[in-house]
Amino acid sequence: MAESDVLEKITGLDEQGLKTYSLILSTGNLTKGDVSLIMNVGLEEAEELIGRLVEQNLVVELPGIIPRYQAVPPFEGLARELRSLGEQIGKIRDDLKSQVMEASRKVRDALVETAGKASTDLESQKGTIEGKRTESTTKIESSIGKSIDSVQEGKAIVATQVDTVLGEWKTELA
Repeated sequence: MAESDVLEKITGLDEQGLKTYSLILSTGNLTKGDVSLIMNVGLEEAEELIGRLVEQNLVVELPGIIPRYQAVPPFEGLARELRSLGEQIGKIRDDLKSQVMEASRKVRDALVETAGKASTDLESQKGTIEGKRTESTTKIESSIGKSIDSVQEGKAIVATQVDTVLGEWKTELA
């Protein structure tokens, strides 16, 4: 942004007003006649231009036989610009805060949804594991029962054979 653009924004002056203000600012102080001659405008127009600058508190009249005019910093315009900047910063801060809040809400919602799905999956897996455990236990119990039956059957066969062999020995020994 050029210096004249900044001055125009701060002071709110038109092109002629800016030229007049810049002229008085750069030379220190001038009379109405000096402004008229240097800017190549009539005395009445120079008086009008200086009058507007005095009204905006950008130029002060230095007392004397022939009044001279001296530029002062554009405090009101600068203050106005600073207020505007402050408002813009406040708006940006508020926008940023709402964006952060929205992002936080989305993250929280996503975490809750993910945790819910994980919990549901865990419960589903727990049910599957419980079913498999029950099924395995039933198969093991059945297998143990068959093994016991088989052992008892074998025991009975062995006992029968022992009885038979012992009976034969008793007969042979007697």
